[in-house]
Amino acid sequence: MDPSWLNNMFLAAALTAGLYGSWRWLSGASSSLARDERLTRELADRAVLLDVRTRAEFAGDHLSGARNIPLNELPTRMRQVGSKRRPVLVYCLSGARSRGARRQLEAAGFETVIDLGTQRSARSTLAQLRMPANGASDAATER
Repeated sequence: MDPSWLNNMFLAAALTAGLYGSWRWLSGASSSLARDERLTRELADRAVLLDVRTRAEFAGDHLSGARNIPLNELPTRMRQVGSKRRPVLVYCLSGARSRGARRQLEAAGFETVIDLGTQRSARSTLAQLRMPANGASDAATER
Protein backbone atom coordinates (compact mmCIF):
# COMPACT_ATOMS: atom_id res chain seq x y z
CA MET A 1 0.00 0.00 0.00
CA ASP A 2 1.27 3.45 -0.91
CA PRO A 3 2.01 5.34 2.36
CA SER A 4 1.00 8.66 0.78
CA TRP A 5 -2.61 7.46 0.80
CA LEU A 6 -2.52 7.20 4.59
CA ASN A 7 -0.80 10.58 4.87
CA ASN A 8 -3.53 12.12 2.72
CA MET A 9 -6.21 10.60 4.94
CA PHE A 10 -4.55 12.07 8.05
CA LEU A 11 -4.18 15.39 6.24
CA ALA A 12 -7.87 15.44 5.35
CA ALA A 13 -8.83 14.65 8.94
CA ALA A 14 -6.49 17.30 10.32
CA LEU A 15 -7.71 19.92 7.86
CA THR A 16 -11.29 19.17 8.78
CA ALA A 17 -10.54 19.44 12.49
CA GLY A 18 -8.34 22.50 12.12
CA LEU A 19 -10.81 24.43 10.02
CA TYR A 20 -13.91 23.46 11.99
CA GLY A 21 -14.41 27.10 12.91
CA SER A 22 -15.03 27.85 9.24
CA TRP A 23 -17.79 25.27 9.11
CA ARG A 24 -20.52 27.70 10.17
CA TRP A 25 -19.60 30.01 7.34
CA LEU A 26 -19.59 27.09 4.95
CA SER A 27 -22.72 25.41 6.23
CA GLY A 28 -24.80 27.12 3.58
CA ALA A 29 -23.05 25.17 0.81
CA SER A 30 -25.42 23.14 -1.31
CA SER A 31 -23.30 20.01 -1.33
CA SER A 32 -20.42 18.45 0.55
CA LEU A 33 -18.27 18.79 -2.59
CA ALA A 34 -18.83 22.54 -2.66
CA ARG A 35 -18.08 22.68 1.06
CA ASP A 36 -14.84 20.69 0.57
CA GLU A 37 -13.75 23.01 -2.24
CA ARG A 38 -14.39 26.04 -0.05
CA LEU A 39 -12.44 24.45 2.81
CA THR A 40 -9.54 23.84 0.44
CA ARG A 41 -9.63 27.47 -0.69
CA GLU A 42 -9.86 28.63 2.91
CA LEU A 43 -6.82 26.51 3.78
CA ALA A 44 -4.88 27.83 0.78
CA ASP A 45 -5.63 31.38 1.88
CA ARG A 46 -4.82 30.84 5.56
CA ALA A 47 -2.12 28.18 5.85
CA VAL A 48 1.58 28.79 6.31
CA LEU A 49 3.69 26.48 4.16
CA LEU A 50 6.89 25.91 6.13
CA ASP A 51 10.07 24.36 4.68
CA VAL A 52 12.40 23.33 7.52
CA ARG A 53 15.37 22.34 5.35
CA THR A 54 18.65 24.25 5.30
CA ARG A 55 18.96 27.53 3.42
CA ALA A 56 21.11 25.80 0.80
CA GLU A 57 18.50 23.09 0.22
CA PHE A 58 15.77 25.71 0.03
CA ALA A 59 17.76 27.81 -2.44
CA GLY A 60 18.14 24.78 -4.71
CA ASP A 61 14.43 23.98 -4.94
CA HIS A 62 11.31 24.57 -2.87
CA LEU A 63 7.56 24.73 -3.11
CA SER A 64 5.92 27.93 -4.26
CA GLY A 65 4.94 30.15 -1.37
CA ALA A 66 7.01 28.24 1.18
CA ARG A 67 8.63 30.04 4.08
CA ASN A 68 12.09 28.73 5.01
CA ILE A 69 12.98 28.37 8.67
CA PRO A 70 15.59 25.63 9.09
CA LEU A 71 14.71 23.17 11.86
CA ASN A 72 17.75 24.08 13.96
CA GLU A 73 16.62 27.74 13.93
CA LEU A 74 12.94 27.07 14.64
CA PRO A 75 13.09 27.45 18.45
CA THR A 76 14.44 30.99 18.15
CA ARG A 77 12.35 31.99 15.12
CA MET A 78 8.98 30.57 16.19
CA ARG A 79 7.31 34.01 16.01
CA GLN A 80 8.11 34.20 12.31
CA VAL A 81 5.82 31.26 11.64
CA GLY A 82 2.89 33.54 12.43
CA SER A 83 -0.31 33.19 14.39
CA LYS A 84 -0.73 30.02 16.41
CA ARG A 85 -4.31 29.86 15.12
CA ARG A 86 -3.24 29.64 11.46
CA PRO A 87 -2.74 26.13 10.06
CA VAL A 88 0.91 25.27 9.41
CA LEU A 89 1.88 22.78 6.70
CA VAL A 90 5.45 21.63 7.23
CA TYR A 91 7.81 19.64 4.97
CA CYS A 92 11.49 18.79 4.49
CA LEU A 93 13.64 16.44 2.39
CA SER A 94 13.14 13.06 4.07
CA GLY A 95 10.33 13.69 6.55
CA ALA A 96 12.48 13.50 9.70
CA ARG A 97 12.93 17.25 10.17
CA SER A 98 9.27 17.96 9.42
CA ARG A 99 8.27 15.51 12.18
CA GLY A 100 10.60 17.32 14.57
CA ALA A 101 9.20 20.68 13.49
CA ARG A 102 5.63 19.45 13.98
CA ARG A 103 6.47 18.39 17.53
CA GLN A 104 8.12 21.72 18.32
CA LEU A 105 5.26 23.75 16.85
CA GLU A 106 2.63 21.74 18.70
CA ALA A 107 4.59 22.04 21.96
CA ALA A 108 4.71 25.82 21.39
CA GLY A 109 0.91 25.90 21.13
CA PHE A 110 0.24 25.98 17.38
CA GLU A 111 -3.31 24.67 16.97
CA THR A 112 -3.10 22.93 13.58
CA VAL A 113 0.23 21.57 12.38
CA ILE A 114 0.22 19.15 9.47
CA ASP A 115 3.38 17.23 8.63
CA LEU A 116 3.41 16.85 4.85
CA GLY A 117 6.59 14.76 5.06
CA THR A 118 8.96 14.98 2.13
CA GLN A 119 9.03 17.77 -0.42
CA ARG A 120 7.86 15.28 -3.03
CA SER A 121 4.87 14.11 -0.98
CA ALA A 122 4.07 17.72 -0.04
CA ARG A 123 4.03 18.69 -3.73
CA SER A 124 1.71 15.75 -4.49
CA THR A 125 -0.62 16.48 -1.57
CA LEU A 126 -0.85 20.18 -2.40
CA ALA A 127 -1.57 19.33 -6.03
CA GLN A 128 -4.44 17.08 -4.90
CA LEU A 129 -5.76 19.97 -2.80
CA ARG A 130 -5.31 22.28 -5.80
CA MET A 131 -2.90 24.50 -3.88
CA PRO A 132 0.16 25.95 -5.67
CA ALA A 133 3.25 23.85 -5.11
CA ASN A 134 5.75 24.39 -7.89
CA GLY A 135 8.31 26.98 -8.71
CA ALA A 136 10.56 29.02 -6.52
CA SER A 137 9.76 32.55 -7.58
CA ASP A 138 7.40 33.72 -4.84
CA ALA A 139 8.81 31.95 -1.81
CA ALA A 140 10.36 33.76 1.12
CA THR A 141 13.41 33.09 3.20
CA GLU A 142 13.06 35.02 6.43
CA ARG A 143 15.78 35.86 8.87
